[in-house]
Amino acid sequence: MKHISVRAFSLAILLLNICLPLFAQSTAPAEGTPITLGTALTITSKVYGEQRLLQVSPPASYAQDQGRYPVLYLTDGPAHLAHTRGTVDFLVRNGLMPDLIIVAIATPNRNRDLAPGGPFGSVATEKKGSDRFVDFLEQEVIPFVESRYRTAPYRIFSGTSFGGLLALQLLVQRPEQFQAFIAASPTPGWDNQVLKTRIEAYFKAEGRLPHSLFVTMGNEEEGDARPNRFDTLCTALSGIQARGFTWGSMHLAGEEHATVMLLSNYWGLKHIFAGWRPPQDRFTQQYTGTPAEYKAHFAGLSKRMGYPVLPLEAKLNQIGYGFLRQQRMAEGVEMFRLEVECYPRSANAYDSLGEAYMAEGNTVAALKSIERCLELEPGHVHATAMLKQLRGR
Repeated sequence: MKHISVRAFSLAILLLNICLPLFAQSTAPAEGTPITLGTALTITSKVYGEQRLLQVSPPASYAQDQGRYPVLYLTDGPAHLAHTRGTVDFLVRNGLMPDLIIVAIATPNRNRDLAPGGPFGSVATEKKGSDRFVDFLEQEVIPFVESRYRTAPYRIFSGTSFGGLLALQLLVQRPEQFQAFIAASPTPGWDNQVLKTRIEAYFKAEGRLPHSLFVTMGNEEEGDARPNRFDTLCTALSGIQARGFTWGSMHLAGEEHATVMLLSNYWGLKHIFAGWRPPQDRFTQQYTGTPAEYKAHFAGLSKRMGYPVLPLEAKLNQIGYGFLRQQRMAEGVEMFRLEVECYPRSANAYDSLGEAYMAEGNTVAALKSIERCLELEPGHVHATAMLKQLRGR
């Protein structure tokens, strides 16, 4: 029986692996498969002396790997979980941020839970106001989540209206609890702008704060005399000199107070994770750098985030095959070696590295990589076929 050449065989396998991800992207769940956002959990709160509802939404990849994920804590959870999960999934799919665990916290008594405590308005009879919610987060919600889920040491807090005001409060009151904040249409004029004064005083005393903040406002102040309350808040933030602190703002003129949250999370997450995606061609969306630059990019992200940030295995695989398709064999091998380094228990990573070595003509290294693939996953179809080709049968 006539055998095809190793190079011809490897190129055929290469084409197959380039095409397979395209088919996978369009694969829909089987008919009748439930589509869920997460799990509803009840926590017994000693801070409040009552049962509290959390809705926890891990990423789709959570069950398939052992990675750790940053966590987004969201007030008014039941109202905002679905669109926030969709926003995160969309940005992740486009490589603009890491995947997240979302913790949606039900806040049925918003005045009691989220408004600043003090002798004013409807919260005058409510003990401590949002101060108690801050304790609830720190002492109960965060430990509850982190004891049950694989979390990375990076937390984001997002809230709207009083929840947005609470984001600003957390920034100056418990900055060690969160690394990033999204404050959607906060009410910065509440209580004669006491919180704005606290922000200014806090940052004058704080020399370094490696945190990120994004604030928005809808159409609530349209027609008001300028500078309005949002102008005043942004002016205060502009004067902050703390090292490591980044902030951004956006006036969402077409949005009402009730609708501002969706776009606030979208633009807020893009701000927090600005520069997340390595450089790519704007037309082909293909990576434009070298394997060494790709590795350095994620080393920089790891330093910035405070935990090891790994590139997605599927992306490493895609880029590696892209190099092979361009006949850049050495770079393809280097990218697949990075994939193996990041995912040493992945049979697919070793299978791809073996294909790259075959395409390069390095049969000794190809054989070693393919054998390792079959150790991890006996019967792997591609690796078995390549092994037979390398051994001439």
